[in-house]
Amino acid sequence: MEKIILQANKLNQKTESEHDIYYTQIKAKDFAQNSLFVIDHYRRKDKSDLGYQRKLDSTHVDKYVRYITEETKNPIAPISVTVNCREKLAFEPLMGSSFLGHLVLDKILHIIDGQHRRAGWQYIFTHLNKDSNFDDFELPIIITSGLSEHREIETFYIINQRQKKIATDLALRHMGLLQTNSLTSGIVPQNAIWQLNALKISDVLNENLNGVWSNAIALPSDSMEERKRKLISQNTFINSMKLLFVGKRGKSKNLPVFRGKRSITDLEKQDINVYAELLSEYWSMVASVWPEAFEKPNEYLITNSVGVYSFHKCLAQKIHNLSDPSPSRYKSVLGSMEREFKKSAASQNGLKFWAKNPSVKMRSSENWAGAFSSNGGHNLIVQAISNGQVPKK
Repeated sequence: MEKIILQANKLNQKTESEHDIYYTQIKAKDFAQNSLFVIDHYRRKDKSDLGYQRKLDSTHVDKYVRYITEETKNPIAPISVTVNCREKLAFEPLMGSSFLGHLVLDKILHIIDGQHRRAGWQYIFTHLNKDSNFDDFELPIIITSGLSEHREIETFYIINQRQKKIATDLALRHMGLLQTNSLTSGIVPQNAIWQLNALKISDVLNENLNGVWSNAIALPSDSMEERKRKLISQNTFINSMKLLFVGKRGKSKNLPVFRGKRSITDLEKQDINVYAELLSEYWSMVASVWPEAFEKPNEYLITNSVGVYSFHKCLAQKIHNLSDPSPSRYKSVLGSMEREFKKSAASQNGLKFWAKNPSVKMRSSENWAGAFSSNGGHNLIVQAISNGQVPKK
């Protein structure tokens, strides 16, 4: 346990006199290796609750290590570590200042926020840092002095329970921006590339093509009122396209329907436009078969998640069944699909099946689209409408 002296700023937050808060920086190596820093894990003992920290999650540690060492050439770590000393720390103000001075760390410091980062740096310095690349890497750190264990738990709770995660639709936009720059593209996981391609297609349908989905897909920037007026959320529309991008696995393995010329995942602008056009034509055909459902979308479920998932899955399955499933032949399946869809629509309850508020009889029998919202339900819909029938359970 080695004493550390840091130049620090003392913050004024109108705390009680025995509580002090400091903001400074510390070398990642000191944070990782100095035994002053400890973790007070939650444990149940003698019918009492002790500690508060959650167990270390190796997945979080691995992600942090990959980011620092692999995913970007110049990693940044701007989020402060937060620690507390339950005793009073010595602070020696510099001459002429009441808030800038030297803070002496010579007592146990409990890590409130930062245990996964510490574990990550421990791994880096133990296993990866042979050339001392990170010896001078510094982390911002907030140090509270004199908080009781109870106030420490309060701080942990506020940091971890009250934060709001980035909305997934906005996070996908962030990934798209990161992907366009070679310095940050490594941060985007390979298994998310298909979502970025789907996002590009979604944007073309939403912004460039005058079809069913023109200005109908809700974006992260839309207000609540705008979202209410649109047919579907960005995330639902993108996730419904998954089978078109990842193909089938297992014994009946298929290549993705939407794939690039150079590689399966590398879609160029030309590919994006071709696939967006195919989807636009496909949905225009669906709208011509069930026109009332698109004229009054608030009364039917075809443009909701159950319909969009089912119809995209239906298209993917049909193209997978082609003897030569090349992009140039994709549009050839639309004619045969239209014929089967028309049979389904013309059948008894062909339109009523998609009603958002069906009759009591249909609702009780569960033979309406709202009762087919699971993945298995989507499969039943695909099987039925592909053969000119109305889905039934």
